[in-house]
Amino acid sequence: MFRHFHRWFYLLCVFSIPCYACLWVKNPVGCNVDHIKLFIDTGQAINVVSERFLSVAIDTSEVQKQWSQGKLNFSSPQLQTLSTALGPSYLRLGGTSADFLIYSNGGLHVTKHKQKDFSNFTMSDADWDDINKFSIEVGWQLIFDVNVLLRTGQQWDDTNFRKLLEYNSKQGYTLYWELGNEPNAFEDGKVTNITVTSKQLAQDYHHLRSLLDASVKYRHNFIMGPSVTCPRIGRRPTHGLSEHSQIFMDEFYQNGGGEVINATTWHQYYMDGRIATDDNFTDPDLLDSLIREIQPMNEVVYKYNPSAKIWLGETSSTYGGGTKGLSNAYASGFMWLDKLCIAALYGIDTVIRQTLYGGSYSLLTSELDPLPDYWLSLLYKRLVGQKVLNVTSFGHRMDTDLRLIRAYAHCTLPNREYTKGDVTVVLLNLDKTRSKNVAIDQFKDLKSIGQYLLTPHGNDGIRSQIVDLNGKKLKMIDEKTLPTLLPKTLSPTDDILLPPLSFGFYVMKGAKASACL
Repeated sequence: MFRHFHRWFYLLCVFSIPCYACLWVKNPVGCNVDHIKLFIDTGQAINVVSERFLSVAIDTSEVQKQWSQGKLNFSSPQLQTLSTALGPSYLRLGGTSADFLIYSNGGLHVTKHKQKDFSNFTMSDADWDDINKFSIEVGWQLIFDVNVLLRTGQQWDDTNFRKLLEYNSKQGYTLYWELGNEPNAFEDGKVTNITVTSKQLAQDYHHLRSLLDASVKYRHNFIMGPSVTCPRIGRRPTHGLSEHSQIFMDEFYQNGGGEVINATTWHQYYMDGRIATDDNFTDPDLLDSLIREIQPMNEVVYKYNPSAKIWLGETSSTYGGGTKGLSNAYASGFMWLDKLCIAALYGIDTVIRQTLYGGSYSLLTSELDPLPDYWLSLLYKRLVGQKVLNVTSFGHRMDTDLRLIRAYAHCTLPNREYTKGDVTVVLLNLDKTRSKNVAIDQFKDLKSIGQYLLTPHGNDGIRSQIVDLNGKKLKMIDEKTLPTLLPKTLSPTDDILLPPLSFGFYVMKGAKASACL
């Protein structure tokens, strides 16, 4: 009776009859499953990223909003618990509003002028203390974006910055610095009527470096810039901002700007948040556009400094504050996780996520509860090491679209569970209907595979703002306690079954990868 079971099983699957029995077997045939084989080059790392590779930002506009009218409470045990867990990290206080922030040491400040939709506003001593003390408490390094639009004639006016440095010296805080936000976009006239050329910006950065180096306390402080934006071709109807951004970066370096910065920064978003759709977040062509942005920017920078550290100094899914219901939901994880992996693969040293709090692309809700991208980021921090490995994918069928299975690998970050030599594989399945059966069979002495599969919780699909880890809902135990992020242990001989529209981390325990030892 059972002699022909497998034959009937095969026919059921091939003819797409609902077949839950497919989940019972190691290598299901049919059943809307594509078979993929991976090969990981473990002989050498192709890149090594910063230990603060995944970092975060708070938009300067939160200062103007009085830290979102008090909801962003830096003394909150929950905020401190969630933030500490993402360390080590940079915290950038920057954004468009940075070029309208003026430090005021207690007195009322009269706004000098209004620029388009933005007006100057003040930051008090208390504001400065709040963000600095918070950064110290959670173990983060604060980066402050200095207002470049305070100018006397064509030159940056450092008067207000000197006042800030004077107060900061009394407090003893250690800062990293940035001068201006997206200066190549000033000429659009959407933010300001002031234009700062690449040549002038290079001179301003030299001015900043000289000012800092004149003080023993600030000598050799870390400076990042020039924070250009929109490197993608085709955002403008008349000419590509890609070319414009590259020219601005090139001229900044030609005029010596690169001589005084410690990290070269540019900003990246996939598209306009006002028009983004569900499909955009899983579009392989849109995700691959990041590669087409990184490569020419790297080429410009490395032409002048082959050893330069290049950062995505501000980045998220969609610009304009994100896309409500997508940028703050499970869907965002496809863009965020793929971006982290592509950036590491193509030589980006640090990626700063816009934002920790605020907007529709934040890691936390307005009530300081973690959103799906927070949990993704936490797993990345715990499982993904600094060394990047190359991965090659093979489809068992000629018609398999390998663009829909994204596969990356790093040396695993050693911890209580994992040791040197282990390998973390990151997998994303962009396919809406087909699962991916992924085989990794190159490790002879593998002990087990630790699965950390993230899927949307409930019935909202990729718009869910709650995420499951291996089928269990993730949530804080209390305001001071995160849940234990336990893997599902797979046999070392098992293939990995990745459901449609899902992503996860898979740790090859006992891989003994030579690049990771």
